[in-house]
Amino acid sequence: MGFTERLIGIVFGLVSNNWYSILISGQAHGFFKSSRGVKQGDLVSPTLFILEAEALSRDETSLMLIMQVLNAFEVASRQLVNKTKSVVFLHHLTDMEVSTRLHKLFAQFFWSSSVGGTSRHWASWNTLCMSVEEGGIGFRSLHDVAKALFSKLWWNFRTKPSLWSSFEKIKPPSPQLVLGMPWWMLETRGYFSVKSAWDYTRGRDEPRTAYRMIWVKGLPFKIAFFMWKLWKAKLPLDDFLKRVGYCMPSKCWCCVKPDEESLQHLFFRSETAKTTWKYFLSRARIAVEGLTLHQEITKCWTANGDLSSFIKSRSIGESEKTWDEYGTSQMARSISYDGKLHS
Repeated sequence: MGFTERLIGIVFGLVSNNWYSILISGQAHGFFKSSRGVKQGDLVSPTLFILEAEALSRDETSLMLIMQVLNAFEVASRQLVNKTKSVVFLHHLTDMEVSTRLHKLFAQFFWSSSVGGTSRHWASWNTLCMSVEEGGIGFRSLHDVAKALFSKLWWNFRTKPSLWSSFEKIKPPSPQLVLGMPWWMLETRGYFSVKSAWDYTRGRDEPRTAYRMIWVKGLPFKIAFFMWKLWKAKLPLDDFLKRVGYCMPSKCWCCVKPDEESLQHLFFRSETAKTTWKYFLSRARIAVEGLTLHQEITKCWTANGDLSSFIKSRSIGESEKTWDEYGTSQMARSISYDGKLHS
């Protein structure tokens, strides 16, 4: 696996230089040398296991040779090895590729409630893994978690005495140099934490107040997630479907005098939307003229006074109600996102 002769010699010395003593009535009597294996509980044991498993899982030839040795052992000793107790998964993927494949499975389950689902993904997994203040859902990326855990390994390697740290140190500290206690600068108490390492190394975006106000404490996730999709313009309306490549005529089925179906029309410019916004905003003394959809929502959420919580909850509720009414009118239309459009 490319290790130097020095490192191989150190590991071999640990394995071969083991002495044991037998306790008789609580007293040690004599010593004898171990010729193979490591002591029970020795930290070298899991390390060697990981190195061997890593090599075997990537090399089919090595695995075949080991099986041949085991077969020869069975023939010579007339003892059988229970192969059903051991399983080796062969793969040729890097850690990054494994995490990416897992992210795809997570996304399939989130958007369609099944691993093999074919529902459209309205946002990338990287976007969903942003914090809620940065426009995400708050999931954690496996890439970011892996970096935080590697940071923990490095911190332990640099701060705690071990065989590996003593071997890897290029220059030992001078006897006259007095080293203080290691201090993790991301925590006020100076102790390392995976949480602070994750928060420091994770992917970031510009935080916005509106994103944070979408997720109201006590509000069901379904409704808050709907408002998130509304703010991000990720609802399955005709204007969005055109942006992703579908060509079709567009008509709002909720209006007496229908217009092109779009997010702005359904929640902002239609007669029903105008009446709803005017009714609630006027009670909060908020002018509706000259505002965009995002501005109206923000005005509701940042309204001052005793009506602020009421206006905020009602704006979310009325948006959800408008969407439910739209869904009822769409019962006659069946849209599948496998590249075909059915009427």
